[in-house]
Amino acid sequence: MTADGAIAGAVEAMRLGALDYLVKPFDALELPLVIARARRAKQTSRAVEHRRDAEAGFFFGSALAGLQTQLERILTADRRMHGAQPPVLIQGETGTGKTTIARWLHQQGPRGAEQLIEVNCSALPETLAESELFGHERGAFTDARSARMGLFEAANGGTPLFG
Repeated sequence: MTADGAIAGAVEAMRLGALDYLVKPFDALELPLVIARARRAKQTSRAVEHRRDAEAGFFFGSALAGLQTQLERILTADRRMHGAQPPVLIQGETGTGKTTIARWLHQQGPRGAEQLIEVNCSALPETLAESELFGHERGAFTDARSARMGLFEAANGGTPLFG
């Protein structure tokens, strides 16, 4: 924000990484829009770090017809709900396709247009898990040189997938 409305200042600010540029006096109604835009940009950039390439569609076949019926029931219930969606817990042995089913539920469900954040929890060191999942502020610990958005916040409105 500046009282100097020169174009050179705005260009320099954007070059240095500013997401927006406000000139005083500014419209108070404009500030929440600018903050929301900056928050979405930060969520998107954090989500990109954990984005996986979309895989081919899931084919159920006759052997998995019962599973498909159960998943369709979950999606039907999700579509009827207004407001926050409840979490879905998928349990099973290693290699049984839990991640594939979670991706399918996300893509087919009401959150399909939002972010899908995938995290391999076994690869997260215990000392970094809290910081990665919940984020941190600058100076919160020795190596916290800047604020970092947590994965739960980055997935807000979307789906966090923890494996």
